[in-house]
Amino acid sequence: MSGVEIVDGGTGEIVRVVPAAAPELKFSYTPAQAKAWMAELMEMRRAVLTENVDYGVIPGTEGYYTLLKPGAEKLLLAAGLRFTTERIGGSREEGGVYYKATIYRGDTAGEVVVAECEGYAGYDESRYYVSAADNTAKEKYWAQKDRRAERPEKMVEYRAPWNTLVKMAQVRALKGATLNALAASGLFAAEAGDTEESGVPDGWTPADPRDIADVRTRIAALSEAARAELAERWKVPGPEGWVLPPLDRILVNHLPRALDLVAQVEGEVRAGRHAAQGSANEGPTAATPPAADASNDDEAGEPF
Repeated sequence: MSGVEIVDGGTGEIVRVVPAAAPELKFSYTPAQAKAWMAELMEMRRAVLTENVDYGVIPGTEGYYTLLKPGAEKLLLAAGLRFTTERIGGSREEGGVYYKATIYRGDTAGEVVVAECEGYAGYDESRYYVSAADNTAKEKYWAQKDRRAERPEKMVEYRAPWNTLVKMAQVRALKGATLNALAASGLFAAEAGDTEESGVPDGWTPADPRDIADVRTRIAALSEAARAELAERWKVPGPEGWVLPPLDRILVNHLPRALDLVAQVEGEVRAGRHAAQGSANEGPTAATPPAADASNDDEAGEPF
């Protein structure tokens, strides 16, 4: 306990503690220096780093970037920092592994630790392990839906190679330490983008084209009013207010959420809250949800 202790002379008990004076807050850099550093960091990303090699855009967002391992290494090199990674726990038998990345400034004789971060990867993550029972259930579902024979080769356990987990734990630790050391979390997402090659967020998997087609059919069957309600629920905050992302982006990157919203609106239609079907004069756009134009992918989408 810090401060000056006041002791009762009769009992010897501490009756009051006078807190010590708080240390004076003093930043190491002026606002102008900090602003210049952030500007230089942004210029470094623009001029030196290559998209989809050193960093990537997180699927389903309006331009949120995630730092990749090559980009982390280049930023540290440019900043005159070095790093090490060491295994701190876990094993193949335990089904997971932990690594710690440490960022240093200075030479080995007088180096200073700038930042540290731990990273984990394990078979408790669905991207690295799927049981035979789960794969069997998935294959039976699609075989029945597609009216085809079941494929036994798909009804087996999937377990990623152990080396994949080791590399991913190292990557996660390095990326986190780099963001901390360079104060770069404002430019890159801190925890997304664990796939080294593509920057795909942890837990994200591509949507099945058959599911996308099914959702499109269900959306097309809704009335204009029901589709407008669906669009309102899927709007996201943008620089100038709430906007609707292109439908293709929604279905590819956020299919589970889209399925949930469609089911909600369908339930409301059955309850009589919206018209059951679209009118004949709603036109082709209402009957068939438009595909997103790749050239305008960053613009707000049209209502479904």
